[in-house]
Amino acid sequence: MTSDTSSLHRTSTHWGAFDAEVTEGTIVAMHPIAADPDPSPIGDSLVDAVTHPNRITQPMIRRSWL
Repeated sequence: MTSDTSSLHRTSTHWGAFDAEVTEGTIVAMHPIAADPDPSPIGDSLVDAVTHPNRITQPMIRRSWL
């Protein structure tokens, strides 16, 4: 599942628990934990979501809310 330079990091999301496979500081795959009887396919999308251009990279607030 992982190469010599990869490591797994357990994480929990709204859609379930996953082992994030990280290579050189980058998430390369999300693996559902074995105990999950019905893992969500949304986990696969988390790999790209971390670096997607639409991701908000800093705290934001609407000017009208102030």
